[in-house]
Amino acid sequence: MLRLTQISGIGDVLYTVYYSYIYIVSVLLLLGMVAAIILTADIRQNNNIIKEENIYDSTLYKKSSFCIITYSLYFFLEKFNVKRVTDLYFK
Repeated sequence: MLRLTQISGIGDVLYTVYYSYIYIVSVLLLLGMVAAIILTADIRQNNNIIKEENIYDSTLYKKSSFCIITYSLYFFLEKFNVKRVTDLYFK
């Protein structure tokens, strides 16, 4: 006796009785995806998808530069055992 599970039963019904509807719906989905791509595509061809950005104008670059300079100065002062900035001038 052939044992039929629920999932294989659903598959049998879908691909025997409703196979034409599945093909029609798949073509409609394909047309919908192509239409969405066409509608959202930029008509002007001279625009690049990736925009160039000046890294030096970004806030993240300014903050990271400040952190690097601050930590470099801190480690420099630690290396020479400087407690105050005035110790650099009056030694």
